[in-house]
Amino acid sequence: MEFGKFCRVAAAYSAAVAVLYLVYGLYEFIVGAVSWWMPWIRLPELQLGFPFYANVGGEIVAVYVPKIIVDPFAGLVLLVVSLVFAKASVSLFRKRVEGWSFTTIGLLLAGALFVLNVLIVLADWMDAYYPLLWGGEPNSTWSILTDDWMFNPTMILFVLALPLTAVYLKKEEFIRETG
Repeated sequence: MEFGKFCRVAAAYSAAVAVLYLVYGLYEFIVGAVSWWMPWIRLPELQLGFPFYANVGGEIVAVYVPKIIVDPFAGLVLLVVSLVFAKASVSLFRKRVEGWSFTTIGLLLAGALFVLNVLIVLADWMDAYYPLLWGGEPNSTWSILTDDWMFNPTMILFVLALPLTAVYLKKEEFIRETG
């Protein structure tokens, strides 16, 4: 594919990823801020994800992918990543080497958040099942399907951002073209 066309396609995809991070970031921030700091205000529970139904402990539950968590700081982090991918999109559209740089930083931030969420899910799992090591009963009825951190936007959006690694792999072309 010609370099100019590649940059336009990558810019469009980066813009789409930035918009998704923006939408989920704004929603998580607003819902989280209201529920944390203004608990007297009741917002309707709204999930922006797709529902999947699963049998968890003999009960059918709706699992939303991605699942909005009530955390304003997670929303702020999503907004920061959104801005990085938006700047990458603008630079890619203009075929500037900064497009490569911002895409790389966006992928690193999104990847670090993904790893952090995986560690949180593992900690939740260990918290629920560590009594089994001493022959005890689990602390809770934890399930990976119902863990709030498993299918949150940070996890899902990182997977959607992975195709942008193609921009990262074209570093030499960016340097050659933009000189």
